[in-house]
Amino acid sequence: RIPSASRTLPSASRTLCAGSNSAGVAVVSGGSSGIGLQVIRRLVQQGWLVHNISRSSCAVPNVRTHSFDLTSIEMARAAAKSVGEAVEGAGSSSRVC
Repeated sequence: RIPSASRTLPSASRTLCAGSNSAGVAVVSGGSSGIGLQVIRRLVQQGWLVHNISRSSCAVPNVRTHSFDLTSIEMARAAAKSVGEAVEGAGSSSRVC
C-alpha cells in the first residue's frame, strides 16, 4: 500500500532542531510541478526550510530554487554544491537534521 500524501512526516523528523526555527533543511528535485511541488508544500507547512533543484522556479513562498537540469552528473554535482553553499551561508540558525 502506498502511504497517503496527506500524512505528516514521522514525528522524529518533525522535531525542531536545536537553535533553529525550522524542522530542518529539505532538498527536493523537481519541485516546480507535480509530486515534487506537493512534497514542497507539505514540507513548508510543517516548518521545513526547503531547497528546490529544478529547471523552473517553485511558486511556493520561502522556497529557494537552484536552477539546474539534473540529466548529467556534472549538473548534479553543481546543484549539490549550490545547495551546500546556500545552507552553509545561512549561518548558525540553519541546521541540517
